[in-house]
Amino acid sequence: MLRDSKRGDSPYSKEDLILKYVKRHGSQRSFTCRALALGALFSLSCAQAWANASVSDTHDLTLGIGGRLAPEYSGSDKSQVSPIPVIHYQHASGFFASTLDGLGYKGEISRLTYSAALYYREGRKAKDLRDYRGKTGRLKGMGDVEWSATVQVGAGLKLGEYVHVSAIADMPVSESDNGNALQIGADATFLQTQRHHLAANAALHVGDSRYMKTYYGVSHKQSLRTGLHGYTPDAGLYALSTELTWTYNVASNWHVITQGGVTTLVRDAAKGPLVQRKTAPTAGVYVTYAF
Repeated sequence: MLRDSKRGDSPYSKEDLILKYVKRHGSQRSFTCRALALGALFSLSCAQAWANASVSDTHDLTLGIGGRLAPEYSGSDKSQVSPIPVIHYQHASGFFASTLDGLGYKGEISRLTYSAALYYREGRKAKDLRDYRGKTGRLKGMGDVEWSATVQVGAGLKLGEYVHVSAIADMPVSESDNGNALQIGADATFLQTQRHHLAANAALHVGDSRYMKTYYGVSHKQSLRTGLHGYTPDAGLYALSTELTWTYNVASNWHVITQGGVTTLVRDAAKGPLVQRKTAPTAGVYVTYAF
């Protein structure tokens, strides 16, 4: 996520701790409760930001553009490059609004960090899936996975000045059948000078049963339509990822951020009939300006 350069952090960290998280089925009641809780949280956040403005009316705005290389879908043997706009507003009170992190609030108490945000999780189009014979046709019988509005709740601990461990849960408030996900990771800074910032991230990705069925399973109906064998993966660890981020301060408030990493599917996720590649590279390049 974007960070305040005035505090000595990198102006941009990874989008994945934003994470790929836990999905779970929820009733209409649970949807309403989550929505009300989120509304109350944002109301309190905005109220606090307004109250603190008279004491410390400071904020940061970062704008930029970039591109990211990633698989077409988790398990695909094809990669694609997507344009990524960077718009990140951070108020001193903790309130933030960002194309990378969503709308939310973050803060810290001593070495403990916490955050809550409203964001979204991308869907998956059936046309992105190759057919079971491995040809260029499309596996339309799987059906689409719709995008979800999600609540992301995180907590972490700073271990000294250069290491931060955290856990981030991703819970859908729409399309709740898509399931919940959880990311447990660690960030470490290896180099920090006036012009260069080098950091790495490693993470474990966990999904509940609904998440695993949605993204890696094949139901009986889908099996009949596609010819794939039915598959019901269990909940649990489904991927490991690591990424290296280099931030270069070009001049004044201009920065170039370069990222490279790899994600590996494991356990039940790696055994599914939809998975054509277990290990896939990820990369990104961004140019940003901090006001």
